[in-house]
Amino acid sequence: ATLYAVKDGVTYIGETYTSSVRDYAYGKFASSTDDAYKTLLANLLKYGETAQIYRPYKADDLATSVLSAEEQAYITTTVPSVTNRSAATSNGLTGVTLAQNALGIASAVQIQFVTKIADTSYTASDLYAVVSWNHKGTAMTKRIEGSDFVKMGNFYTIIFEDLCAYEGRELVELTVYNTEGVAVSETWTYSIESYVAYRQGITTAEATMNTLNALMNYYDAAEAYFG
Repeated sequence: ATLYAVKDGVTYIGETYTSSVRDYAYGKFASSTDDAYKTLLANLLKYGETAQIYRPYKADDLATSVLSAEEQAYITTTVPSVTNRSAATSNGLTGVTLAQNALGIASAVQIQFVTKIADTSYTASDLYAVVSWNHKGTAMTKRIEGSDFVKMGNFYTIIFEDLCAYEGRELVELTVYNTEGVAVSETWTYSIESYVAYRQGITTAEATMNTLNALMNYYDAAEAYFG
């Protein structure tokens, strides 16, 4: 990062600073005496490592390489215990149907509801989705406009990425409405935990499963620290 400023037509250039998530996390790790916090940071770095291998990206310079053997003892190595708690209401609403649930790992972890507009009298612009979840005892909702549904062939993916790291087991509910505010889909319940449990229950590539298990362990460490 470099700071630039312009005054009276003159451009001033500040110092350039270089850092990374790994540098920041390890700096905090090395200076902390809080075991719960060190466990959180170590598992964050472990998740980063598994994601690098999964992508692959800079697999010769892994996020955990800064940790000594003693420091790596803070990494959770057990496979997380998870339960698939996905559910759906049964109100007979078929305007928009659910094809599958998925998880995306990008700049944020995304719960993805892959849907199909079964009622051809609707287009995506005629619809919106409402997501609800519990954030530390506070009921939260988010409206996602149909224009933000991601079209892929005959399917529309509704992406939700607003959960904090300590909410990996938090249930999320989604319902699709028409612009008149009438529900046209069932209410679908899902969670990051549910996806990890689903993948644990089927044959999954090792790199993928390692990443998901490390993600869940990181989320659990965040819940233990922040919860």
